[in-house]
Amino acid sequence: YHDMQAYLVGCETADLLREVFVDRWARSDGPPLVLPQCDRGIHSSAPPGALALGGYEVAFSRTDARGPNKDVREVEALLVDAVSAAEHLIYIETQYFSSRSIADALISRMREQARSRLQIVVILNDKPEALKEEVAIGLRQAKMLRRIASAAQETGHALGVYGTLCDGEERERPSTYIHSKMLIVDDRFLTVGSANL
Repeated sequence: YHDMQAYLVGCETADLLREVFVDRWARSDGPPLVLPQCDRGIHSSAPPGALALGGYEVAFSRTDARGPNKDVREVEALLVDAVSAAEHLIYIETQYFSSRSIADALISRMREQARSRLQIVVILNDKPEALKEEVAIGLRQAKMLRRIASAAQETGHALGVYGTLCDGEERERPSTYIHSKMLIVDDRFLTVGSANL
């Protein structure tokens, strides 16, 4: 296992993130906040351990239930679109999986008979970390996973739902607690964020 990092070069992405942060801060009734714009004269260098991936498009997607005009559900739309566009592989790491819209998108994509069969890999915690998570999410998550597994079996898509183990030789070693929120589709799309499925 190697720790990998991603980093951004340039100011467009940093300035957009600054704008989103300042907007959310202002709506939280915090004291006035002014953040400087990105200094275009500074050239960043790769941090130690960073993997050079080349130039790709980067975008931010948001969820905001208290938007000034209406709810903003860009994260959900992005994930549904990515799942729907999958041709070969969907790889998911998530702390929780209880989203009906993501489950529906997976099932819908699996039922498209004219398209190629998928390999779907889900890395998920074996059990919730606390009782409140079990109560709030456990049953719903189990229902979603049963629906997805049933659709995969009916349609012939490969589905694997996996947990993790801590490194070591002990037989009873504990699971590593998954906190990541990542989705990879084929070799074309990667999203890393803070939104659980």
